[in-house]
Amino acid sequence: MKRWVLLAALAVVLSSAATVAVQFMGASTAPGRPVYPVGTGGSGGSKKSGPQPKAVVEGEYTYHFGTMPQRATGKHEWVVRNEGKADLVLWMISSTCSCTLAKFKNGEKAVVPPGESTEIALEFETRENNGTYEKGAEIGTNDPDLPQFSLHVRGQVFPAMLTFPPGNVANFLGISNDTEDNKTFVAVYSKDRPETKILKATSSRPADITVDYEPLSAKDAKEIPGAEKGGYKLTVHAKSGLPLGTFREEIVLATDHPKQPELRISVVGKMGGPINLIPASLIMHQVNGKSGGQGDLIVSVRNNRETKIEVEKAPKGVTADVSPVAEDKKGRYRLTVTVPPGTPAGNIEDEIVLKTDHPKADRITVPVSIWVQSTP
Repeated sequence: MKRWVLLAALAVVLSSAATVAVQFMGASTAPGRPVYPVGTGGSGGSKKSGPQPKAVVEGEYTYHFGTMPQRATGKHEWVVRNEGKADLVLWMISSTCSCTLAKFKNGEKAVVPPGESTEIALEFETRENNGTYEKGAEIGTNDPDLPQFSLHVRGQVFPAMLTFPPGNVANFLGISNDTEDNKTFVAVYSKDRPETKILKATSSRPADITVDYEPLSAKDAKEIPGAEKGGYKLTVHAKSGLPLGTFREEIVLATDHPKQPELRISVVGKMGGPINLIPASLIMHQVNGKSGGQGDLIVSVRNNRETKIEVEKAPKGVTADVSPVAEDKKGRYRLTVTVPPGTPAGNIEDEIVLKTDHPKADRITVPVSIWVQSTP
């Protein structure tokens, strides 16, 4: 008797497992659709009796828009048909971000009678994204076989105005004040609006950093990816009057591009001349805030020329002094920086400006990086 009871129980278990397996084998596996057991509506319940809606999305679930500029708004519509026998209801469950919304013809949801269709519009803002872009929204339905599906947009987003070399930087690397006019070149162009014009160029240091611009030649345009249809060639000038040492200035371009009426280009480099710093900057790490600290570097003048050097500017909270290295070593000076005891913990990122009587180097800029640590 016990043997028959066990066999009966085993038969019930096997029958239940087979039913579950058949349900899952019948699940929808269309691309982009979540897989749910047929008739469960994704909730594990049984399918309702009577006429049911059937949602069918035309085309691909992901729209590839190619390329778009930043600060632009895109839109794509999907057609959804109701091939069932009851009204189909559609609504947005969620989206990947506030920049992406699914919109229906009649407000926040759509009701589609049997045999008819509707459009779902996905609106998306590229904002400041740069590179590969993918956004989407989850759409809910009352179709028990397709309780929800995802719509996506995908492509590449780029700034409305681009530079070549990339990075919005005019880099002079190492230049010398022995040359009155140092030059470097930057191309400026727009992929989506190649007819964009530069209206004005403004320098943050007009006495020493200037810029000229002219349309790209056909030859130059062919060599720059994305600028084949036009752009501008900028010639940036760094005059010999710049202070010795590293410099960072800026050029602001006014354009007629509606998405980017202003483009900022950093002008960076290092001006060399008859006076050199050894090393090129003063770095003091792990300075004890309680006891303070001291660091120095050597200021070397070409041809051992005796030069008067004074500290014109120093970071707040520290002191800086210049003195000869030795009486028998003409043209070599020591810059000493002192962090006084009791200095609060923190980073000091600034510069020291030295004033000299040298005809080719009236100013020297010394980058300073000091890390002050707290102590018990």
